[in-house]
Amino acid sequence: MKDAVNWELLDQTLPNKLVCMISRHAIPDLKAVPYASIANAIFYDSYFHPEINYDYSIKAAIDPKDCGNLTVIPQGFKPTS
Repeated sequence: MKDAVNWELLDQTLPNKLVCMISRHAIPDLKAVPYASIANAIFYDSYFHPEINYDYSIKAAIDPKDCGNLTVIPQGFKPTS
């Protein structure tokens, strides 16, 4: 689990809130990019992280436009194209 998630993204979750996590396909090195691998998005669920002392929910999206009014993580995300 430790290698499947980018802990900097988990630090941006909000207690008892739904946040929108920008995800991408085919990420070989999670530490090299500021977003999550879409293949590992399920591993960001609060169920897998009891060490975080609050519940939270994550919606994975490729395009920030799909996030609507939700808080987007990573914070300050800027699309490259």
